[in-house]
Amino acid sequence: YNNRAYPDNIDVLQNLLKKRLEMANLLGHTSYAAYLLQNRMAKTPETVWEFETGLKDALKEKAQKDYDELLETKRTRVSDATMINGWESSYYSNLLKKEKYELDGEEVKQYFALDDVLQGLFSITQTLFNFEYREIKDPSVWNPDVRLFEVYQDKKLKGRFYLDLFPRDNKYGHAACFPLRNGKLTPDGYKIPTASLVCNFPSATEDKPSLMSHSQVNTLFHEFGHVLHHMSTTANLYAQSGTNVSRDFVEAPSQIFENWTWNYDALKLFAKHYETREVLPQSLFDKMLASKNVGSGMAASGQVFLGTYDMTLHDKYDPNGTETTTDVLKKVQADITLVPYVEGTHFQTAFNHLTGYGASYYGYLWSKVYAQDMFSVFDHNGILDTTTGIRYRDIILASGSSKDELQLVVEFLGREPNNEAFLKELGL
Repeated sequence: YNNRAYPDNIDVLQNLLKKRLEMANLLGHTSYAAYLLQNRMAKTPETVWEFETGLKDALKEKAQKDYDELLETKRTRVSDATMINGWESSYYSNLLKKEKYELDGEEVKQYFALDDVLQGLFSITQTLFNFEYREIKDPSVWNPDVRLFEVYQDKKLKGRFYLDLFPRDNKYGHAACFPLRNGKLTPDGYKIPTASLVCNFPSATEDKPSLMSHSQVNTLFHEFGHVLHHMSTTANLYAQSGTNVSRDFVEAPSQIFENWTWNYDALKLFAKHYETREVLPQSLFDKMLASKNVGSGMAASGQVFLGTYDMTLHDKYDPNGTETTTDVLKKVQADITLVPYVEGTHFQTAFNHLTGYGASYYGYLWSKVYAQDMFSVFDHNGILDTTTGIRYRDIILASGSSKDELQLVVEFLGREPNNEAFLKELGL
């Protein structure tokens, strides 16, 4: 699996890195990262390096604790085990959740029927942002399963979104919000935005509704965060409206919404057994919460590893020298992760983010830090507090990139941002 596209893409990647460096040098920059980041929230490679190094150090203790816990689980089956290999960490993590934390994912699913989850998502977001969603009957759509909604604010049409939630042949295989039209000011007035939310949740059967795992509920809330970003825009320019923000900030307005799926007061609104209509028991939620941060340190360290590898190739690596991208991979993995490099593998040949996300992978964790910091305001004021929701809507979502994103975050927080809420969410 970690030799997909090998050996062909080794040369493709090397040439890509050479051309990117050549381009950056022609434009007066020392590296491709220096060229690219000038238009990102981070602005400079030095800021990203400080971010990655700080997280690497902050995560060490939790990552080691996670690793030791997995190793103990492995030793119940392989008594003389001394290490966890990369290919078995997910297996032992699942066993750990089931045996130590007694969490059965199939039991959890019974409380998350898709229709209930949608109703909860709509109720929460309409309350927070003073929105109203109206479904269009018999819309013109590309598949009978697709639904169309209009978004109103103070009785004025704000935007439209499609829901395309179930799998079918030849459909996009993941979950994503696709902007179909951005909001913009024209001589004829403001052109409202349109978006499509595309997912692949389980279809209903003859005897059961569509039942979602909690992870899928999390995904729906996350992607709907992008929809809300798109719908809320008031930016005059197409290129600055909705989700047209810096790549290292665009995930923050979606990541923040994952928090509502981990709040019992929010879940009580819609998490009901599909047969008995019993609300998700507090005891089951406590198990979910207890297992939430199983492996969180290792997972976050894994993200730091990927971001650091990407930045190393685009800021500190000489593609015209003798060192190979595999040499770099071995060194970075040994420095950051507890799971050893497997000799003979070439993970980088299928690491697609090195193309479209070159010198940008750090953005996943970067935006998560800002998302958690902004959520801390909701956590303090109340997760259904409309006043906080409208402030967030008008300052963060409506502005797009018409203002510097860091300035918007500072305005919403009323202070400089920090990573305290992010580390707390990881269990640190």
